Formats: sequence, C-alpha cells, structure tokens
Amino acid sequence: MIPKRLVPTWFDATPEEQAAILALATEVKTLLDQRTPRPDGYNLGLNSGAAAGQTVFHLHLHVIPATRATSPTPAAACAT
Repeated sequence: MIPKRLVPTWFDATPEEQAAILALATEVKTLLDQRTPRPDGYNLGLNSGAAAGQTVFHLHLHVIPATRATSPTPAAACAT
C-alpha cells in the first residue's frame, strides 16, 4: 500500500496519511480473512531508510498473510 502523495518514508508522511495507511491495512486484512485457507496471522512490513533495508524510496507498507505452516518462529520465542 502506498499513499497518494509521494513520500520517501513512514516518518515523512503526515499523521493523516499514516492513519489512512493503517486503516487500509485493516481493510486488506478483512479481505484476506475471507480466503481459504484463512491466514493464521499477519506481518506488517516497512523499511525506513537505506540502513534499514529500504530499496524503493517511496513509502509502502506490506500486509503479509502468514500461516502456522509458514511461520518461521513460534510465538513463544518472540516473548521478551
């Protein structure tokens, strides 16, 4: 997902643009939840800046569906 206005990173977007992108992520999740098989979870991904791995220098957010079968790390391993 990308904002209508070209901005390089999440931190260059306005609060309104950030809110709209997050709202759209929820809409995308709702659509993906209607698929079979239904995802077990989601990853949201964005990189801000070259040092963070950004290679396309306009803000974009990935909504990545995940299943237990594709999850590389059990949830318990992520606890702090």
